[in-house]
Amino acid sequence: MADLRRTGHRATDRGQMILLAGFAMAVTLLVLAVVINSAIATENLGTRSDIGSTSGAVTYQGAVERGALEAFRYANEVNGSDDHDELAANVTTAVEAVSALSARQQVTRGYVPNASVVDTVEGTAIRDDTGEFTGPNDDSNWTVANSVSGVREFSLYVDRWNSTSPHEFRVVASDPSTWYLNVSYDGSEYEVGVTDSGAYQSCYSGPSGNFWVNVSAGTVAGSPCPALDMGSLGSYDLAFENGSAVEEGRYSLVVNRSAASRYDTDPGEPRGETVLYSATVDLRYRGPDLSYRTSLRIAPGESDA
Repeated sequence: MADLRRTGHRATDRGQMILLAGFAMAVTLLVLAVVINSAIATENLGTRSDIGSTSGAVTYQGAVERGALEAFRYANEVNGSDDHDELAANVTTAVEAVSALSARQQVTRGYVPNASVVDTVEGTAIRDDTGEFTGPNDDSNWTVANSVSGVREFSLYVDRWNSTSPHEFRVVASDPSTWYLNVSYDGSEYEVGVTDSGAYQSCYSGPSGNFWVNVSAGTVAGSPCPALDMGSLGSYDLAFENGSAVEEGRYSLVVNRSAASRYDTDPGEPRGETVLYSATVDLRYRGPDLSYRTSLRIAPGESDA
């Protein structure tokens, strides 16, 4: 009997040890769960804080960018000044106003935003709505702009072809060995293509002679043509060759070069107007948990902007 009781005590002791071990394990798991949940909660709070501050910076940047773009377009299209400094001053004042308004909204949250125009580039808007691609003196081959390194909002509309012309119309950057756009008509179909460093890519072929070539957007008759991209050409002279081949059409573009004398003095077509080609806005957004700075380039209709 004595042996049986001792055996019973040992069984009871083992049961208590198992119970204690299970309880200890449960406590350990509970503590571990609390630690993990605390870490997750802390991370979530930190992430929410980052998102809140970053969201404010993104909102501010969007407001400044929209305001600068509207001011830029208003200065070029509505003000109509021939003075580059006056156009630049109008954009600068408008951006400062947008920045000040946004700052009053953000300062209550502990953030200090600021935006300012740090640079503007003078340009010339060249347009011809008369239906001709010839130059100011009715030259079939002529230079549209010398030594440009940027073109934006460049588009051409071809309406009708000169049936007596055996030539193709070309838009040439520097010389045909560098880059040129060609438009041709064989009597039944029109062909539009681009030759870049000797490599030719067809962009359009069809019977219709009514189509847009949007060089800056990289489309012909609404279809994509990546070869139209002029963003990597560097500095070049932009010229039209065989402009008389097009019977009727129109074109417009903005180059990053001040107006040439022929556009200032010739009362006919094409017209050349002083505009801003681009503007650079310095943007800063600072707060207790974020320091953000970037540059905004305002150049609407630029293929590489």
